[in-house]
Amino acid sequence: MYQQMQKRTQAADSARAQRTGGEYDEAQYLRELNDRLDANVISGVWNHKDEFGSSDGSTVMIHPDFLRRMYDDPELGAKYEAEINAYAKSDAEGRKRLEAEGKTITSSGMYIDENGEMNSYMATTGEYGGGKANGPGAAKEKGEKTPKEKGEKTPKELMEEMLERIAEKRREEMAEAKHVAEEEAADKSTEPGQIVDTMA
Repeated sequence: MYQQMQKRTQAADSARAQRTGGEYDEAQYLRELNDRLDANVISGVWNHKDEFGSSDGSTVMIHPDFLRRMYDDPELGAKYEAEINAYAKSDAEGRKRLEAEGKTITSSGMYIDENGEMNSYMATTGEYGGGKANGPGAAKEKGEKTPKEKGEKTPKELMEEMLERIAEKRREEMAEAKHVAEEEAADKSTEPGQIVDTMA
């Protein structure tokens, strides 16, 4: 975990060094993010209704204001890049799990708003999917048990679990960083200091 934090800091330092003197170019910054991240990163404002993802990979939409903050603060940018990669990994695992249950993911995505808050969605076909024929009420019309009655988790519940795992990972990394900082502070305080002659 400490090595991951070192890599983030090095990436932030490298990005900061490359940006000196240049003006912000959103399209160029998005290209850079897409070159090094495991998700398709786009800029936009989500209405929390329409789907913006795809069926064949993870899509992350970032509010333009927060995207600029990530650019201006490479340390913040590196932190959110790690969050995006963690989401992409969890998203891929969720897709495999749902596909093994006979469902097809038509779209999924994560949105980072202007305050850095993360929200996600997952749309599927099959028992949970969109449309009346396969929508949440379809099982009732056919006289079958709903996913909730069967004790199965809905895509929304799975995505909430995924975001909680990402948040837990973030808490663990922060605790590790605090521990490392405390150890370094303790090491400095035990270093032999200069002896001051108080008799003079």
